[in-house]
Amino acid sequence: NYTPHLVRIIMRDGSEKIFTPSGVVPRVSQTSKLVKELGGVEIYESSYGEVQDLPEARPDVFLIVSAIVKIACPDRPDLLSPGELIRDDQGKVVGCKGLRI
Repeated sequence: NYTPHLVRIIMRDGSEKIFTPSGVVPRVSQTSKLVKELGGVEIYESSYGEVQDLPEARPDVFLIVSAIVKIACPDRPDLLSPGELIRDDQGKVVGCKGLRI
C-alpha cells in the first residue's frame, strides 16, 4: 500500500482485507498558474508532471497508489487504486469496494 492511508477493502461477503501503509507515498509533481479572479477569489490552473518516489515495477507485484499517481503512469499495469468508496451514516469513508486497474 503506497498511499498514506490504511486501505480497507470490503468484500462481497462482508469480510475485509486490510492493507497498511508502506511508509512510502509516491506523489505527482504539480505547478499552479493564476488564470483569473472571480469576485476576489483567485482561480488557478494546475499542471502535473513526474511521479516521485514510485518504486520500479516488479513481476507479479501490484502496488496500491492514489488515483492521480495511477493516472499519471498509464504504462504501469502494476498500479491499482482504491475502488468505489464506502461511507458510514456520517459520510466518513470506512472502506472501498475492491481496487481499480
